[in-house]
Amino acid sequence: MDLLPPFHPYPRCPSPDGTKVAFSSNRSPPHDQFDIFIVSAVPTLSTSTLSISLSSDAVESRSSVTVSGSVSPAIPGTEIVLTYTRPDDTTVSGTAVTSTDGSFSHSITANQEGTWSVKASWIGNDEYHGAVSSTLAFTVSETPALPLGTVLTASVVFVAALALVAYWWRKRKF
Repeated sequence: MDLLPPFHPYPRCPSPDGTKVAFSSNRSPPHDQFDIFIVSAVPTLSTSTLSISLSSDAVESRSSVTVSGSVSPAIPGTEIVLTYTRPDDTTVSGTAVTSTDGSFSHSITANQEGTWSVKASWIGNDEYHGAVSSTLAFTVSETPALPLGTVLTASVVFVAALALVAYWWRKRKF
């Protein structure tokens, strides 16, 4: 359709999704017919990426693991959601906020033995699509017990110290 003057991009009526409507009245008076068309549809968003790394891929139970990462391009003040999957397939989430260079970190205390996984995500904003990182795994093992030799040595030292205190106390009394 050819638009003949006068073309009137009025009223400019933006909708919640960013669509704008315009009309032209290229008919002779009484202007009782209008051509309506969409001027712009959904705004174009740029792509973002999210990457993460782990402080360790193997830790002892009740130890902490730190997930570090970054959003690219750097978007300061962005809330990142970290989703951890425990060995029993239950999940726990945490959040971190990006710094001026787009980096973030989050720590969790691993309280269940087995293989855990973690991924990070953010929902996006008016300029960028959201992103989800790759999923990383780490293993949580049982905290080792003290070696038997260490336990025996500590027991002998304790008994000897107790015997010396008893001997000193007895000698002092008489």
